[in-house]
Amino acid sequence: MMRKKAYYYTMRQVCRMTTLSEKTIRSMIKKRQIPPLMKLPCEQRKVFLGPEIDLWMLNPLAWQEANRPKPPEQEPPRTRVCEASRTT
Repeated sequence: MMRKKAYYYTMRQVCRMTTLSEKTIRSMIKKRQIPPLMKLPCEQRKVFLGPEIDLWMLNPLAWQEANRPKPPEQEPPRTRVCEASRTT
């Protein structure tokens, strides 16, 4: 079985593909509305994963739903027993 080679997009390429400005894309990254930039271990620049951007461009809302951070599970509220209400 052949393994597909990973591919990446630069910020400039994503700006051209989406017609969004770099400032808008950075704002969207902070809001988790677009896949984040990642730093490659062998290079100094940050890039977008190609498949992530391709999926996001096909359906941005579905990508956001699938990548929304999960809220932390909350424990049920603990009931406190007041010292005054205890009977001995």
